[in-house]
Amino acid sequence: MGVTPDLVGGVWSGWEDQAIHFETLGEGQGANMALPIFAIFLKKVYTDPQFGIMEADEFERPVSFNIELDCDKVKRENSRRLNYKKERY
Repeated sequence: MGVTPDLVGGVWSGWEDQAIHFETLGEGQGANMALPIFAIFLKKVYTDPQFGIMEADEFERPVSFNIELDCDKVKRENSRRLNYKKERY
């Protein structure tokens, strides 16, 4: 499944015959099978002006949203807190 501000889509890769199997689990997983299909689909949607969907479109931040999304900043703050606790004890 993939979500953009203006589009939700998904890819199912498989078949109904349960007797057919991949040699390894990795060959049939979504990253190998579905992801490339979805990427090609998105590229075609982004290049077709008929849809009006742009790659640069961003999600609108909800008014009451107050969660920090900067992972690097959160990691730095958590690291400082852990180091401070170690120094105190």
